[in-house]
Amino acid sequence: MHGGKKAWIVLSAPSRTDSERRVAPIATRQVTAPVAVSVPAPAQAQPARPHPRLAAALAMLMAAAGALVLLSGARAFIAHPDGVPLVLMLIAALIGAIPLPAYGSRVSLGPLPIIAAAFLSGPLAAALVGCAAAIGAELRPHPHGWRCPYNAGAFTLAALVGGLAGHALPTARETEPLYLLSFGLIASGALYLANIVPVCCFGWALSGDSPLAIWRERFRWMLPQTLLLGPVGTGVAVAYRYAGLYELIAFALPVVAMHLAWRQYLAHTTRSVEDLRQKNADLIQLAARLQSANEQVLSTYRGTLEALVGALDARDNEVQGHSYRVSAYSQIMAEQLGVERGSIEWETIARGALLHDVGKIGIRDAVLRKPGALDDAEWVEMRTHAEIGFGILRDIDFLKPAAALVQAHHERYDGTGYPRGLKGEQIPLGARIFAVADTFDAITTDRPYRRALPPEAAVAEIRRCAGSQFDPDVVEVFLNLWTELWAIRPDAVHMVA
Repeated sequence: MHGGKKAWIVLSAPSRTDSERRVAPIATRQVTAPVAVSVPAPAQAQPARPHPRLAAALAMLMAAAGALVLLSGARAFIAHPDGVPLVLMLIAALIGAIPLPAYGSRVSLGPLPIIAAAFLSGPLAAALVGCAAAIGAELRPHPHGWRCPYNAGAFTLAALVGGLAGHALPTARETEPLYLLSFGLIASGALYLANIVPVCCFGWALSGDSPLAIWRERFRWMLPQTLLLGPVGTGVAVAYRYAGLYELIAFALPVVAMHLAWRQYLAHTTRSVEDLRQKNADLIQLAARLQSANEQVLSTYRGTLEALVGALDARDNEVQGHSYRVSAYSQIMAEQLGVERGSIEWETIARGALLHDVGKIGIRDAVLRKPGALDDAEWVEMRTHAEIGFGILRDIDFLKPAAALVQAHHERYDGTGYPRGLKGEQIPLGARIFAVADTFDAITTDRPYRRALPPEAAVAEIRRCAGSQFDPDVVEVFLNLWTELWAIRPDAVHMVA
């Protein structure tokens, strides 16, 4: 039980549009660690909330109910002193005083004398024996004294319920094996439920863990052992009734041996459980360190991307936001073309589109910022920016896959592009997608040499160049999406990092 409680063997955010979802920021995605277990990142589990006041209320309620039962039992004992076998109360107290540590809780063989008392003298006698077991269990000082009355009340009530369940059987000869077996099983099963249900609820109030989780971890394994103790308890009662005290002691020797064997078994398995718990705690700490490392890597990725895009904007500030828009458009079109969102290929396309003009950092200002038309020599220099960008990115590990898109972003579907004159599907898919996204944004954006044109003009131009400059399949997807792309244009810079 949580907190060292003793028990018997059985007692004891606003919604986003589809477009916004498709262009979720690259830099805010989790970096997946190559581990065999998965640690959910976005959904954080709510911490357990203990309810100490409720626990105190349950303790007082259980103690009060137990006191009423004890009062009734005491009156019956005074009226009929021979009706309660005192030896069973003594045995219960001794058993309670030597509990077995098990998985953070304490269990005992208390059901044996309780079921025997129930069989011999009825439910109230069982309740008195249950209280004796609780008193024995609480002989040692406890840091939370208010749990002692809870345990006394809980054990008393559970013993009463067990006795009532056993005596609910139809009357039969008490020496019939079937009756002895049935009485023991029913009484022990009721004893288990009457104790474990309140114990798990009490544990929930103390720790905040769900009662079902507490039962699964600490008490589920006790059910079969408890059911087996039931018939043994009825056997103890028959031995005491028909053979006497000395024969009862002889009958109890195998039970004592079972107690010792059980103690060794529980000590071994408890060590194993504690080892597993420690390993689980170590795994949780490792997961936390991995999460921290992920965040650091993520921060590094973001810083690298922002530095490269910032450097490009500083050189070519007349088209600020262009790279972000093209990347956002490319992500949506790639997903429609069957590239799984969040996959390596999808990230490659998004990053390559974002950094497609990074090579312009290596172009002279006299060429890059020339207000008029470029001459032939200047065009040759300008066209080198694709290879320059490729050279920059290929040496950065996480951007290396995007380098091929940057190198090919000026290739044409008919093979007349540069720098390598690739044709058709020789051009990487990301570059073919980018070509359409780039043209759409270029035509609809103000440039030094002309004003922006309406999106319908860009759509008409892209449709006209399908099969020559652009991949017809990509153009078909674009024609179905262009209104959606135009709608996200104002927010693209915030959607792609």
